[in-house]
Amino acid sequence: MNYTFEKLRDIIECFDPCMDNYLYVYDIIQDLYFISERAQKRFALSSNCFTNAVEEHRKFVYSEDYDALKVELEEAARGTAAAIQYRINDA
Repeated sequence: MNYTFEKLRDIIECFDPCMDNYLYVYDIIQDLYFISERAQKRFALSSNCFTNAVEEHRKFVYSEDYDALKVELEEAARGTAAAIQYRINDA
């Protein structure tokens, strides 16, 4: 299946009210990141859609996890990452 960024964003908005998880989509090619509105509020993000995703993660990821996350996101952009794991700070 081939979903557009906009379609995935709509799906996240649809499921967000009824889930405990914080859904997001990251368009690596365009460097466009969308996270659920509930996550935006929980982690005090200024917006739930942003660019410069690697650097923006610095605002809400545990500082101890950021360097490893940065490497994993860069690997994902090259198509070589297997799994991305990190902890998010509470607001």
